[in-house]
Order: sequence, then structure tokens, then C-alpha cells
Amino acid sequence: MTTGFPLRAAARTNLLEEEKFALAVTDNSVRYDIRPFEIVTLRLVPA
Repeated sequence: MTTGFPLRAAARTNLLEEEKFALAVTDNSVRYDIRPFEIVTLRLVPA
């Protein structure tokens, strides 16, 4: 996923918005594999 704003950090969270693990941010983009029918919540922190 590529954002239209400067991105400082990203993390996968659960439905209670508790951070599960950090994701690498490269050039305002985050790469994450999603399985079919999976619902994913990400926390994006602007720079």
C-alpha cells in the first residue's frame, strides 16, 4: 500500500487496536501479504 502522505511508521493491530508487530516502511509504502477473506487492520503514523 502506498500513501499520499509522508509515512513514519506502520504496524499491524488487532481489533482492539493493540499493536501486534511493526511493518517496514519504504518510500511511504508498506508491503504486507493478505490471505483471501482476511480482514487486516493497520495503524499508519504520518511523519
